[in-house]
This record gives sequence, structure tokens and C-alpha cells, in this order.
Amino acid sequence: MRRKALALSLMTVLLVALVSGCISESKAPTGTASKAPVQKQSSGTPSSETTTHAGTSTTPTQSTSSTGAVHSTKWEPVPKPKTCDNWRDDFEKAIYCALTSTTIEKLGQMIPEIAPQATTPSEKTYYVLSYGTVNLAVDDVKENKSMSIGHYYDIKTPLETLNSKGGSRADIALLYAGFFLNIYNTTYLYYAIQNSTAFDVEAGFYYAGINYTTLWPYPFPLPYTQYERMAAMHAGYDIHTLVLYRITKQPNGDISVEKRYVPIKEREKWDIALSNSGMLLNSENLKELQKDMNNLFLQVVKSKGYNYTYNPKLQYDYQAKRYTYTYPLGRFFYTKPFHKEFATGMLIALLSGSKAINDLGNYHEYYIEVMPSLDDLMMALYVK
Repeated sequence: MRRKALALSLMTVLLVALVSGCISESKAPTGTASKAPVQKQSSGTPSSETTTHAGTSTTPTQSTSSTGAVHSTKWEPVPKPKTCDNWRDDFEKAIYCALTSTTIEKLGQMIPEIAPQATTPSEKTYYVLSYGTVNLAVDDVKENKSMSIGHYYDIKTPLETLNSKGGSRADIALLYAGFFLNIYNTTYLYYAIQNSTAFDVEAGFYYAGINYTTLWPYPFPLPYTQYERMAAMHAGYDIHTLVLYRITKQPNGDISVEKRYVPIKEREKWDIALSNSGMLLNSENLKELQKDMNNLFLQVVKSKGYNYTYNPKLQYDYQAKRYTYTYPLGRFFYTKPFHKEFATGMLIALLSGSKAINDLGNYHEYYIEVMPSLDDLMMALYVK
């Protein structure tokens, strides 16, 4: 993989965090806060096939996928409600009524405050998700009740979610969707259903040939296919029905909404395409990740006035101090288009999670090693 220079904006934010001590107590997400990760596609804007669907509710449920009527998976418009009365228990109405032009504009005004140095879509996305990691939380009581009654209820507007510092996954998805409309102009909502009491909705976007989704509390997006694999492997959550919403911001600031149903066979094609793309954490990308984390660390310590020398032989030196940290399920979240942001996030996780941030002034040599351990990422900082 061609080495990419680490963005100045990422460095600036990281340095500010390190110098101010803001990350000294931070913890990487464990990946257990969600009932299941939601997967996303990897090979382009959703294509068309066939899937099964029955029922007419505007809130997807298990009944929409299992009883036999065959529907095209071509995009179909979701009608805009005539009024926004009684919308909070109806997910499709909530898309229109929560994502108003005024709300989208206000979220757009927040992005320069959240990421003042960010210039690229990937940088803006990383800092928006990092903002969500720090400032939001899933309301487990509300989420569990949604599962028990079979649909999301009392859905919030994005600004209400910000003010209350969290909500259901539907609330957080609508908030992220509002941010993504300002970054990408089009966003997706992935409504993934296992059965009538197990479902999830996450916001995403299409970028660099990959259809990404998100999963609070992680600050990185992940391809939908990785989400679905993680759900099955680590949460026992097999996604039977995927309802995909495409939301586009119009020139006047309003939105248009379309939806389609994505069958399992099509998602399998997405997975194969992603696996063959070279975008995931293969040996070449892992080598570049480790290299960039080492370079980034050197810039960080130099900015703090510490004189460090890179020394890979420290990994064999029994007198060297070794700080370690394991980032849970990290392999699912690496993609090449977000390489720079992932390197930054992993370095923050290593320094804060291992408490090495507190001891940087005590040493003069260093080496960082990154090692996959099943689906986790193990990181080690050797210093002397």
C-alpha cells in the first residue's frame, strides 16, 4: 500500500489532547454496548435484486421479510408525511420529521467546531464519531423496551439527542445521519432485523467505493459487511432482513428519502467484493499502520519537548519497559480509506489505555508493535 502522510489536522487535535491531558483517562470502546453490530455494504451504491417482504407498517419489523411476497429491491420513494403529528413512534415518519432543513443546518454549523482543522470527509467523519463516543450514550432501558414492543418509540430529534446526551440507537442514527448529510450530501440508514424483538438501525455513508455504517461507541466507521460478520460472530445476531434507506439533501435544504430491501445473496456479494479489494487489514496494511503509528508517536513526543529515538530492537531488549493495550474487535474497523484516522485512534488508545501517557518524560528510545489477536488488535509500546 502506498504510504499516506498523516494529516496535519489529525496531528493538531491529537497533540492538543495529549498536552492538555484530555485523553489520559479515556478508554477504547469494548464493543459490548450494542446488542449487535450492523453491517454495511462494500462495493458501491446498493444494487437491485429480489427480497421478500410483507406488511405495510412504516416501521420495519420481522414481518416485513418472511412471509413470501417478492418485491424488487430497486429504490422506491418513501412518501413525505403531510404533517409531523404523532411521528415519534413511526420510524419512517421520524426520518422526515427529525431531519428538518433547520436541524441539518445547525448540525452542519457544529462540524467546524468539532473538527476545526479537518478538511477531508474521512477526517470530519472521524471527529464527528469521536465526538459521539465522548458525549453520547445508548439508553439501554429505552433500547430494550423498543425490542420488547417491536419498534423504536419516542424517537428524538438530533438536537434533542445532543441535549440529552444519548438515546436509543435510532436516535443516535438520526443524529449521525444529520451530520453525514453535511459531509456527504447523502446518507444511509441500515435497518437490520433478526426478528420482531431483535433489530438495530445505524447511520452510514458511501465513501471511496465502500458503503460504511457506524456503531456507537466506536469512533471509526466500518463496512456494512464487517458489521454483519461481527454481529454474527460476537453477538449471535444473524441479520435476516436489511431495509436500506437512502436520504439525500436537496438544494433547498429539505431531504428526499428512498428505501429498498437487500437480500442475503446480495450482501454475500458485497462481502466477497470487500474481501478481494485489499481495503481491510491485510499484512501490507498492517505494516503501514504500524509504521505510521511509530512516525506519529515521534511527532507527538517531539512536540512535547522529549528527545526520542526510534529503535525496533527494543522488542528484544529485556531491559525495555513494555506498555500494552488491546483494542477489542479492532480488525473489523480498519479500512484503507480511513487509514490515517485509524492510526491516530489506535495511538490514542495505546497511550491512554496503557497509561504510557503519564510516563513519556522518563524515556528516550521507543518502538511500537501492532499485532492482530483473532479479531482484536494488540499494541505494544517499548521504551527505554
